[in-house]
Amino acid sequence: MSTGWYIFLPWSPRNAASCWVLRFIVHPKPGFLEPLKYDGELSIIINDWWHNAVHEQELGLFSKEFRWVGEPQSLLIEGRGAYNCSLVPTGAVPNSGDCGIIKLHPCGIGGGHNMTVVEADGHYVEPVEVDNLDVYSGESFSVLFTANQDASRFYWAGINVRGRNPKTPSGLAILNYLPNSPTMRPTTPAPVSPLWNDFALSLS
Repeated sequence: MSTGWYIFLPWSPRNAASCWVLRFIVHPKPGFLEPLKYDGELSIIINDWWHNAVHEQELGLFSKEFRWVGEPQSLLIEGRGAYNCSLVPTGAVPNSGDCGIIKLHPCGIGGGHNMTVVEADGHYVEPVEVDNLDVYSGESFSVLFTANQDASRFYWAGINVRGRNPKTPSGLAILNYLPNSPTMRPTTPAPVSPLWNDFALSLS
């Protein structure tokens, strides 16, 4: 297995509607020189959340008249999201000028921050700069991110459903530069996702 961060989904017929999402790390062999330079790394897991009970979902999946679970009610970033009108964002806290590597496991960051894709599913790729990224189920990407914007401000990061007409609200997190207080929120609007059916963008 290649060096990198991976996700593991323990699954069985008894938890067909829900499962754990675990991350594990394959470290490089001793003496291996990584072809990337960065100041720190952060792994972010993105997943769905259905608010109704797992047993209720299973009842529809295993019933004679099959009922699909439908769209999730929330999108989670590192297991946190919005529910009952309360926003519970996740905060990343780079120092101004730092370059970090972010591991995205199946988004965009506002305020002028771009990302450089350097790894896909554990394999290095030719670097490409993007301002948003399609991540499909089971995929993982590594992106280089430089904290090069106004360090006195707070910035939104957002995730959205792509590939089908979404009924799920955006998942949001706050990018917070140190040493600012993590209790503050951005004063700018949250990022807007590309249209769900903009397939040309996905292929570009």
